[in-house]
Amino acid sequence: MKNPFFKVMILILFIAGCSSSVGKHNLDSILNTAPTKHLNYKSAQAAYEAGDFHAMINLMATEEDIYGLHKQLIPVVGRDKIEYSNGKWGQVNSCKNETTLNSNAIGKVLSEIKDTRLIIINEAHDTPQHREFILQLLPYLADRGFNVYAAETFSLGEKTLEEWKYEIEERGSIAATGFYTTEPTFSRLINKAVKEGFELVPYEFKGTKNSSLSVSDRIKRREEGQALNIWQRALNNPKNKIVMHVGYSHVKEDIDHRGRSWLATVLKNKYGINPLTISQTNCISSSLMDGWTYSTADDSDGVDLLVHSMPEILKNKRPEWLDLFGYQRISANALIEHNKFNSVIIEAVNTEDNIVADRIYFKYGETIDILLRSGNYKILASFDGGEKRTIQTLVIK
Repeated sequence: MKNPFFKVMILILFIAGCSSSVGKHNLDSILNTAPTKHLNYKSAQAAYEAGDFHAMINLMATEEDIYGLHKQLIPVVGRDKIEYSNGKWGQVNSCKNETTLNSNAIGKVLSEIKDTRLIIINEAHDTPQHREFILQLLPYLADRGFNVYAAETFSLGEKTLEEWKYEIEERGSIAATGFYTTEPTFSRLINKAVKEGFELVPYEFKGTKNSSLSVSDRIKRREEGQALNIWQRALNNPKNKIVMHVGYSHVKEDIDHRGRSWLATVLKNKYGINPLTISQTNCISSSLMDGWTYSTADDSDGVDLLVHSMPEILKNKRPEWLDLFGYQRISANALIEHNKFNSVIIEAVNTEDNIVADRIYFKYGETIDILLRSGNYKILASFDGGEKRTIQTLVIK
């Protein structure tokens, strides 16, 4: 299975039921001395879903990452995927011709909206910067009448759609849960959507677990099921203007070279909706200077616009691009006494809405920052030995 795209699709289709087998890997020094206790979780994914991030990290150090899931889990504890893998994963390929890149990607998106009432924008699930781009874009879209935010990650679980919406009305964005929403950037994005007045809409289709179907047939069922869900829950109301946040190829509005119709393709061909489609997963620019850049897509891209991320340059083990958007650096080392612990996970919880605004994992002896915008925070520490406690409150002006 050498094709990375095929690996990604297998992961997406089976993510709810996958478990990883145990193998041998040489991981970087961040992880290879972590405690081995993991409370009998079957996999790092299981520990992640339980919110036991120490156990998740421990298991990631021992199990074989067959489906490439680990690099999608590591952002939940604020660590960079490249550093985690000791360079094994690397970044997306650099854009080949930097002279074709244009600055102000947000401005370009706004100029391309025209009469469309559906924007579909993708992400790589291991790249929180893609979520930050959408977070920064949403207020401008709200000003232009967009009122629905639909995300692939949202999961109804055992709730009905009405129960899911009611819980969000009662509890706010913290109730809009899904596989990736634990990651702090995604949590902040959802919270921003609610504050900007967006209605949150889940559209995931559950009926793809029939193992007798081929991969192509499962993709077909999922794309058509997602399209029907978003049509029935939002698009069939002509007053709605919708932002759909998808993963990877779901953004493609043209049939691909394998003859597959993705979500945007189905919405365009079956429901007569011509979306503005934006891909963030094609390449990455080489500089922070211009922020998010964009370039014109060609026919092979299957989308209208390409937006390019900034490089993941680290400062005190956290991305420098966060410094561009009002996040202030606070030394995690200054927040906690260096007692006898091997590793600790620190969470900064916004006391206004109870979302985890940032979360980081670090080992004794490391220097690392947390990054927060203005607000009041409760700082929680979870130690590798199992102790959990509030260590202080923090006001960022």
